[in-house]
Amino acid sequence: MNKILKFKWRQIFGLLLLVIAATLLYRHRSEIKYSFDLTKQIQPLFLLAILFVQFLTYVSDALVIKSLFRIFRQTKIPFKKFFQAAIIAKFLNNALPSAGASGSSFLINFFHRESIKNGQAAVASLIFYLFYILSFFLFLLFSLIYLFLKGGLGTSYALAGGISITIFSVLLLFLFFLLQSQVKFFSFLGRLILKINSFFYHHFKWTVFSSPRLLKFFEEMTIGEKLITADKRKLIAPFVYSALFNFFHYLTIYLIFLSFSFPVSIEKIICGASIAGLISFVTFLPGGFGVYETSMAMTYYNLGVPLNLAILVTLIFRLFSLWAPIPVGLFLYHRSKGKQK
Repeated sequence: MNKILKFKWRQIFGLLLLVIAATLLYRHRSEIKYSFDLTKQIQPLFLLAILFVQFLTYVSDALVIKSLFRIFRQTKIPFKKFFQAAIIAKFLNNALPSAGASGSSFLINFFHRESIKNGQAAVASLIFYLFYILSFFLFLLFSLIYLFLKGGLGTSYALAGGISITIFSVLLLFLFFLLQSQVKFFSFLGRLILKINSFFYHHFKWTVFSSPRLLKFFEEMTIGEKLITADKRKLIAPFVYSALFNFFHYLTIYLIFLSFSFPVSIEKIICGASIAGLISFVTFLPGGFGVYETSMAMTYYNLGVPLNLAILVTLIFRLFSLWAPIPVGLFLYHRSKGKQK
């Protein structure tokens, strides 16, 4: 009975995802068509270079997943699996308004299917997104500080800088405590949640969480924490690959500008794309639709790029980084679900 219900929920979720993806593509069909038409203005050589660099973003993502997987298991599995997982996770994050939770859930499930316990898989997924966000803010802070020192940035960007420094510092501090083997962060968190669970049950007869399953989950997370702190040098590779993922996105934008014979300094490119990412992230909209495009185009305009060119580059970038991969991601997602049945 449970298997039947689980299968039905998979069908319902898969259908819901298909409807969401189709709705997004339909609602933004004019933008997508216009973006496709704009690519005709790009020289074929630049177009190939842009496609190749975008392909490298998924390779970088796959390498992050692979390097994290090797920390928990030494089993060799084809790189194709990691590559497909990277595409599906990105698709889910773009299609569903979850601030990365959808992709994270998929990664946990992916690791679990490859014989990594759920708690350890959650640690791997946490590190995956933590490194991505840390490298993202590292690039953003570099661009803001560099532009500010050059005098090419007004005080209006001070708020973005302040938010970035705060978030970056908090995440860095969290990573520091996570990597301290004597702290046992997840073990402490598990005990805390169990006490909260016990309090509610004692006073209100509510069972917020299933204690045995929760205890097992946090025990697995504690083991996962031990594995990543056992040899911290193994975390260098996934962080470098996370940084490369962000770098290849910025390189894509640089090539688009270059294709229109309008070279823009790398710090300005990083600043425009990163501020757009920062603003769209807090909206919880799938892919930051509308918010990302507006903030990116306006940031580039404020940094000295003609408005029409800023809009042009933004739309073409979104075509390659967001719209084009959606059908591929949807296809791979449904195929991966079919293999699980």
